Amino acid sequence: MQRKRKFDRDRMRREFMQSNVTLRELAKRHGASYRHVSGLSAKERWYPQRAQLLQQAEQVANEALMKRVTEKSTELAQIKALTAEQHVERSLQTGEQLHQLLRQGLAALQSGDMRELKTAIDSWSTWDKTMRSNHQIEDKGVEKPLVNIAVMAALPPKAEMLRRRAEAEAA
Repeated sequence: MQRKRKFDRDRMRREFMQSNVTLRELAKRHGASYRHVSGLSAKERWYPQRAQLLQQAEQVANEALMKRVTEKSTELAQIKALTAEQHVERSLQTGEQLHQLLRQGLAALQSGDMRELKTAIDSWSTWDKTMRSNHQIEDKGVEKPLVNIAVMAALPPKAEMLRRRAEAEAA
């Protein structure tokens, strides 16, 4: 019988660590008393461990996203526009990146996902810092973004812009 409780305890602990389940819900799911589950949680410090795991996962996700944004921004900054058409293409790529960041932030805001919203904001901030660095813009003490977010939010998606350009060229 002792072995079965240990297995159940390990399973409960794993489930608790990998979700946002409360101790009461966990106890109910596993047919254990809240007092028993609460005692295990306190003894083994489940809440601090879960908070630490969530923080580590969030940090890894943020670092990966920031690395991707930085790489893309650096790549875009190193492209030398030799013609007006290449310059327009680079601007469209940059605009598309910003559009994606804005859409991620808006989706997170609408769904109430604060972690995803924080990730989108961190990505925007990283992108802005990278662009400032790439273009040697030094605004010491000034923390306003390079690109007006209200203007970027009002821009149509890339597909719409390309459609309009094709129509203009056809006319």
